[in-house]
Order: sequence, then structure tokens, then C-alpha cells
Amino acid sequence: MPIRSLDSSPESWGSTIKANFQIITPMFLGGADQKASTIRSTAIKGALRFWWRAIYWAEFYTGSKNDTNSALLAMAEAEAQLFGAVAGDHACQSSFRLSVCEVSTKPQHYNVDDGSPTRYLLGQGLKGRNALVRGSFQLELIFTRSECHEKYSEALLNALIALSVFGGLGARARHGWGSVSLTALTAGGAVVDYPKSLPELKQWIKALPRFSDVPTPPFSAFSRDTKIDVVAKGSSAEDLLRVVGGEQQMYRSNIKSGKVQGSDAGKKYLCDYELVKRFLECGKIDRLPRRAVFGLPHNYIYRSKKKLPNKAYIAPFSKDRQRRASPLFLHIHQFSGNQYLAIHTLLVADYLPTGEQISASYPLPNNSRRQHRKTFSFQSVDWEIISTYLKRFKYKESLL
Repeated sequence: MPIRSLDSSPESWGSTIKANFQIITPMFLGGADQKASTIRSTAIKGALRFWWRAIYWAEFYTGSKNDTNSALLAMAEAEAQLFGAVAGDHACQSSFRLSVCEVSTKPQHYNVDDGSPTRYLLGQGLKGRNALVRGSFQLELIFTRSECHEKYSEALLNALIALSVFGGLGARARHGWGSVSLTALTAGGAVVDYPKSLPELKQWIKALPRFSDVPTPPFSAFSRDTKIDVVAKGSSAEDLLRVVGGEQQMYRSNIKSGKVQGSDAGKKYLCDYELVKRFLECGKIDRLPRRAVFGLPHNYIYRSKKKLPNKAYIAPFSKDRQRRASPLFLHIHQFSGNQYLAIHTLLVADYLPTGEQISASYPLPNNSRRQHRKTFSFQSVDWEIISTYLKRFKYKESLL
């Protein structure tokens, strides 16, 4: 079978792309019942759309002579042609059909001990949920329009690779859960090269649309501020989740005892603890906690606070945007054998529009339906907080 690199001519690739994936960390998928049962094509397509945007923003930005508004319009039109759109000026069908086949996995009950560092990455709401813990699946993407096949084949292949080396599927995918790795990739029946080692991954990143001169983008995308680091290596995915979960908990925790897993916690953000505590006591707040750079919403529970209220919730006020997903991605990757890597990708972007309203609230005592709410205007976040976190790891290899 011939081998075709991504920089070869796409005209002869054929209209069908097939990608085999292995599940590396438990994947929390599911419908309304929140029970993992299968891998839906809609979840795959959403992930591919995200990584296509992240990779190709640089190309649209430079192609629009560094005009952000023109680049957004051009990208919206191309995105609609490739992935489809249901409303607006660019409404049309997707240019390819996506099927999930040859699924070799089954859901099972998954949980971790409350005291485990991995529990920190799991977050709230996933405790005791079913997950696809291990297994494999194949994707089949068939172009339905020849002009789009020639135009977008390379883009879809790059999006599949990005999903494999940076992303994941399902809940908490940005925190290492649902990580997947490619095991085979073909286009038109020919084998397509994809990174199978760290040196090859570095070369693939260098071959992406040039983003080293692109300023902070309006959404999560590659730019001159992007950081990609391998922060840990190990013989199992579970070990790496524990390593990264422990580092995050140590860095961000403000446990009163100062201890996390028997070690001294950083307590770097005691100012956040005091900020929200004053809000609970005085009802006033005028800025985000510093750790909000890791994403919103924020929940605060003061178990040692004897007087109510002792719970606070901080999130964007708009009903159209009640969260700001983390700009920091954790992916657990397996290249070959028993070598596993923890890869952190930081996609610096406009955090929120300047002046957007942020809501801080807490339930009023003896009346669970009423809340005290305070709104204030968003100004900025400190990206150095995440950069400092990334420097904590004893092992680090920068890919970018």
C-alpha cells in the first residue's frame, strides 16, 4: 500500500478518509441519561470542527491581510462549506458524511477515590458515571462534493491528527479525559503519514499554517502565544493523570490545613479565597478571582465557615455565555508500546469581551430560591498564572 504525506497533491487522495483511534483515558459520553453507551458522530464532528478552527485561523487571518473581521467572515463561509451550517447566510449541508464504525468498547462504571489526585481532574458531576474506559473505533469520512474533497482533504486530515495529539472526546476532555490516539490513517486507500514520535510531532506542528506572527485570536486558536509542552512521561495513562492532577491541585489549592495528599500545598491564591469570603460576608465584589484564567464558572465552598452563606458561584452573566472553557488542554498520548506522554497545550485567546458582565451569587439563608447577586465588568486575566503552573513540572519538553 502506498504512503502519502500531507504535503502531497490532494487530487489523487480519493474521497474516503479512514481513521482508527485507540481510547487512552476513560471517555465520558452519553445522552440525556448521561450514560456512556456509544461514540456519536456528532461528538466527533464537533471536535474536528474545533481543531480545524484552531489550526486554520492563522491562514484566514494572514489571507485577510491581518483584518480580524474579514478573517472571521471568510472562515465562517469555509466552515459552513466543510462542516455544514443550519442557519444564517452560510446555511448549507456538510461536504462529507461521517460514520463511526468498528467500535470495540463497552461502557462500565468508573470512579476514583475522593482522595486521589485524579479526582481533581475529574471535577464535579462525573463521580460514579459510566465511561468508555478502553477500546478502539474507526471513523469513515466520505466527501459528497468533489470540489470540497480537493479543497479540504488536507484540512480534515490535520484536524484528525490534532484531535489525536492535543484533544479528546466527551466531558472534561480539556482535562485529560477521553484522550484518543491514532493507530491508522488512510485517504483514498493510501496510508497517510501522521506523527508516531515526538520528533515527528514537532515536524508536523512546524508544517501547520504559519501562526508564529499571529496576535491573540478572538477564539481558541494557534497564535504566537501558544505553548505546547510534554510535562510528564510514564508507563500508564493512569499514572500521568495522577501526576498532572496532583500538580494542579498543589498549585491551585487553598486548603486551610495547607496540605494536599500529605504535602505542602502552594496556597498561592489565598487572595482568591479572601476575595470570595469578603463577598459572602459583605456582598461586594468587583473583580474575578485570579485563578479564573483557568476557566469559568467557579464554585466556592467554605466548609469551615460556621455562618451562612458559605457557597458562592461566579460565572458570566449572559444567558448565551455562562461559561468560559479552560484555555489549557491536557492530552494523554500513546505513541507506541507502553510509552505514555502528558501533553499540555495552552491556546491563549480573548478571554471574554472587555466590559462583559460577570455574576457572583450566593443563596440567601433559609430561602434556597432566592440569591444575592452582584455583577461587575470583566477587565482582564493574568495569563502568567498558567505559565507559572507549567514551570512546576520536573520533566518538561517544549514542542513549540
